[in-house]
Amino acid sequence: MRKLLTLLFNLFLLTLVAFGQRGKIDSLQGFRACTIPVVYAVNDVILKDQFGKTLSVPETNPAFKGDVDELKKYFAANPLTDPKAKDLGFRVHIGFLVNCNGQFGNLIIVSKGKGDLDILAKQVLSIAEKMPQNWVPAMADNKLVDCYQILSFTVIDGALDKVSYRK
Repeated sequence: MRKLLTLLFNLFLLTLVAFGQRGKIDSLQGFRACTIPVVYAVNDVILKDQFGKTLSVPETNPAFKGDVDELKKYFAANPLTDPKAKDLGFRVHIGFLVNCNGQFGNLIIVSKGKGDLDILAKQVLSIAEKMPQNWVPAMADNKLVDCYQILSFTVIDGALDKVSYRK
């Protein structure tokens, strides 16, 4: 009986994990990398710690169409509305993949935060997941390639317009 309960519990956990992964993909319009494994990342220490130190740096990094000013417009129009962000300043780094078609996905918070900062970082992540799919892919060996990129936010009073990425 104990073995049966253990087996049922493990199957339940496996189902939860599988459902969570499916939901993650669906939330980003079926985003997929063009090649697996991904071998490129912008030159960033935080990303290398998260995704692996053996990733190569592409010849050109993924960039937002219209440059960072267009990206800032999106985030300026979508600030944090949580009252906890009022009178608070903090930094958040979000890593993500830009595939060879210029689509982004697989967003993850790569900076560490605790308590309210962790909650607010997750809210920034949620807003970033909805940014326009307007990325120009990275280039390596004269080919468009998948590449990890990072968004760095300095959040002041909930404003997200102080955002940058590796060019």
